[in-house]
Amino acid sequence: PPGINVVTHDLVAYYDTPASLPRVLLCCGSTDPGSITPQAVASFVAEFKANMSRALGIPNNQVVIRLLVVMNKTLIQQQTDSTSPTITNQLIPRNPVWYDDADFADQRADGGALNLVDWATGNRSACASSSRCGQCGHAWAAFFGPFQVTLYFREPVQLSRIDIREIANPAIAQLQLLPWPAVAFGPDLPARRGVLGRPLNVPAAAAASTACPRTTSVVLPAKRAGMSIKVSSAGSQEELPRALRGTAVGGVTLLLKAPVTAGDVGRTWVESVRFTGRVLYPRDAAAYAAVKAPSGAG
Repeated sequence: PPGINVVTHDLVAYYDTPASLPRVLLCCGSTDPGSITPQAVASFVAEFKANMSRALGIPNNQVVIRLLVVMNKTLIQQQTDSTSPTITNQLIPRNPVWYDDADFADQRADGGALNLVDWATGNRSACASSSRCGQCGHAWAAFFGPFQVTLYFREPVQLSRIDIREIANPAIAQLQLLPWPAVAFGPDLPARRGVLGRPLNVPAAAAASTACPRTTSVVLPAKRAGMSIKVSSAGSQEELPRALRGTAVGGVTLLLKAPVTAGDVGRTWVESVRFTGRVLYPRDAAAYAAVKAPSGAG
């Protein structure tokens, strides 16, 4: 029914039911931003779906949240007297966040996707060194569907291999490459829409393995990797030669299988994603000099 307010885990949902059920407008915030942990959001989403399922008389899996907006305290105060909770600016966290942004540490959260690009030694050691299957705060957790995460590149790359290390409930199924640039870098370099070829399937043996932790390696076919294509000195990141455009990658999306067991017990945790390849027209080639390819990657 329209106008119901649900409060749980210090998160408040304001939703209304438009004429065409079961679509729902959802916005959520908190009077205590410190309470907005990934675990609280996941629990909130699960309870919200259950409540809407009962209220509308439809199966739980038909309640689909298209957008989840988390506001900071300032925005909550600005919206207190508003009849419409829609927020159109100053969303936190923003997308994308780069690893060297001044506020990167403030944007990072335990279980969040930014852990996959946080290479500070002190932050990664606990997750990377453990040989036991289990959760780790400095890894990415697939809290709710769609069970996927996208990593963006700030420079165009060609990839020959991708290694994904999962430390709990391994479920990686496919990888989807995105064209360069996958996000906009100003008026001279707008984002390209769509995808770069068909999804890459995880090798059958790896997909069937129950090993945990496990590292899944996906090797790209030589033609799709494009590593043998000559890089013209006349090109640039803004003006890629035509020969390179079909293999220049601007991002990679990891696609996971839905968990067999719902909740925390069945949740997948990804510790790291490592890429082997080459950067096209790097602005600072020296920045990549210290990066080593994983063993056997070539």
